[in-house]
Amino acid sequence: MARAKPTKTRTAKRSAAEIAAAMVGGAKPAAKPSAKPKPSKATTTGLPADTEKLVALVAESPRDDGARRVLADHLIEHGEAAWGELIVTCLELARREAAGTLDDDEGKALARRGGELFTRHEAQWKALLKGLVYYVSWNGRGVHVSVKHDRLREGLARAVALLPIHTVKVLRFGVRTMTTAMLRQVAEAPVLQAIDRLELELFFDQRSEPGIRAMFGEPHTLLHLRSLAITRGDVSAAALEFLAGLPWQQLARLDFHDALDTGAIASLLAGKRTLPDLRELVVNAALDDDDLAALAPRRIRAIQHERRPGLRLGKLGDAGVKAFARAEHLGLRQLELEHTPKALAMLLAAPAMRTVEVLELHDKLGPQARALADADLPALHTLQLGAATDADLATILDGDALPKLSSLVARDRVGDAGAAAVAASGRKLVGLELGNQLTDTGARALAASAALGDLAQLNLKDNPKLTNDAKRELRAKFGAGVATFSR
Repeated sequence: MARAKPTKTRTAKRSAAEIAAAMVGGAKPAAKPSAKPKPSKATTTGLPADTEKLVALVAESPRDDGARRVLADHLIEHGEAAWGELIVTCLELARREAAGTLDDDEGKALARRGGELFTRHEAQWKALLKGLVYYVSWNGRGVHVSVKHDRLREGLARAVALLPIHTVKVLRFGVRTMTTAMLRQVAEAPVLQAIDRLELELFFDQRSEPGIRAMFGEPHTLLHLRSLAITRGDVSAAALEFLAGLPWQQLARLDFHDALDTGAIASLLAGKRTLPDLRELVVNAALDDDDLAALAPRRIRAIQHERRPGLRLGKLGDAGVKAFARAEHLGLRQLELEHTPKALAMLLAAPAMRTVEVLELHDKLGPQARALADADLPALHTLQLGAATDADLATILDGDALPKLSSLVARDRVGDAGAAAVAASGRKLVGLELGNQLTDTGARALAASAALGDLAQLNLKDNPKLTNDAKRELRAKFGAGVATFSR
């Protein structure tokens, strides 16, 4: 007897508008299986003719979300559901980012969905954009493409029509010198009018004022940007003053990566009315008194590399520490001090320190170790000390300060007394690195500590006085994969 064939059920497809509505409500759109209609005749681009017509309409008005939604509807109805959904997802992420709701639970869920779509169909996006951009990736908020400066007018224009691009990185390879005419050609590329976020890695002649003027001066084609990154070379003070004085329409984020020196923030924010919409500043330079004085009155979050809300501070006097104490809005999670200020206690008591999770101090502490021991740092879980002594560790770990401390690094001058202070403190650390004066006595004090039983990483690599017997004892206590040593 022949087995009956199962009946196929069809689920109605949802349009781009329906998917977008579901996203706004927090629901994740599901794939909708159905029979694929016959594709129309392919064009020379490899896309069906009807799809190519809609892509061309988007290319004519790349900032028109309505045209993109029509394209998304068409793709969903013609067997390209992932492509259509990615377009809708990117549009909704852009809407949320502009509205400031990207970091709520629904926004985070939507960003994860976008990442899943991108990762699952990564080969498709790379094939779709092949030859148009240098590379394509997902940056957590949308599609990020890198393109060589000489492909802006052709390659990037086509890429922007195919997908809503979140960020464009313009690259210059080969000769490191770009003339002002070349820079102006980049700035006047029509496709950049459809881009809100621009990252420049152009190797142009040293980010001097003439180069900045060529890119951002008249006819002012780039003043619509929401986010600008300049990630190579040194931006001069004159160039910063020129950038700050431009009539930006909505510039909310500036990223200078390693392109600024100490004192540059003061030059950038010197005028009270400059950059009124600026909310995020990415800089890895060590800030000084003048930088902090300029930053304190502004509602600007300072961010280090990889979007970490943090600051690196250089040599500070009392004026710099007082300015830091006034900057309650920083939202820091990480703070790095190249020098230990005399007013360390005042700095640690600043409102901005309440959210700091990682604190790095590179300089000697001495009497200032007591300031750390007395500090109220409720969020701190990682403390990294570059020049702490045994006495410093004993002072810091004495008492109940730093209640969430779970990772301690003291790399330079710690010996057996410091190891004994760690062992006796009762701190339930999961990460510990000590160096470079330990002997077997200090190692055995660590091995005998019941509080350190949860260590997931013990790094004693820079302790040449440790014998093999002590190393074996530590491996037996904590595990061979936990305790690491120099050979």
